[in-house]
Amino acid sequence: METFYEQFEIYLEGAMDEQDRRDFERRLEADEAFRMEFESYRAIRSSLQENWKAQAQTEALQNTLQGLGREYFPAEAEPGASAKSGLRWLWIAGAVAACALLALLFWPKDLYQQFYQTPIAALTVRSEGQQQLLQRAEAAFNSGDFARATMLFDSILIERPDALEVRFFQGICQLELGDPAGARTFLTPLAEGPSVLASDAQWFVALSYLREGDRENCRSGLKKIPPDSPRFAKASALLSKLSN
Repeated sequence: METFYEQFEIYLEGAMDEQDRRDFERRLEADEAFRMEFESYRAIRSSLQENWKAQAQTEALQNTLQGLGREYFPAEAEPGASAKSGLRWLWIAGAVAACALLALLFWPKDLYQQFYQTPIAALTVRSEGQQQLLQRAEAAFNSGDFARATMLFDSILIERPDALEVRFFQGICQLELGDPAGARTFLTPLAEGPSVLASDAQWFVALSYLREGDRENCRSGLKKIPPDSPRFAKASALLSKLSN
């Protein structure tokens, strides 16, 4: 049986070879259901890693996931299997069989953490000369190396300051690196312009204020997201939370 979750984990670990990585990222771009499954897995994985530090919760979770692993992946381990491989299957078992449990135990209480989700970069190649640089930037971003992605995006923007996708993901990098004000320097012009990225940019502008604890500007930003935007439902949900 094909397991997407093993592919997801190998990709997130940066362990895919170049051709497999390209095929994987093309599928992320073309297959919405596959992409949504990946984003859900990545969110669960990130939550698991962040909460792994809490020892009491960790021990309980490990016992639960080990039991689930035996139930859903009962095959005996091969001799010499690495600890890394074992941990990978532990995450996979949890993702397949315990999503509800993880959400219950580890769903972040902070509103920003609840509503923020890193988008996947799938950058459009505009020229032969930029292809390799864009691929490197995209790979760095999608693997979570936001400092490196920032440097690569900067290099692209020197040559192509009108590259809107790159400006968008550069803004996301600044959010990931803890600079909400810096994120807005990239995202606000996109949010206020006619780009197809406008509502996405507006969403992250609002979240940048939320990260700073500025609920008033967050609410103002959320109200600018139009009803026909894919972000509208989440914006409405967050507005409701902010009103409580």
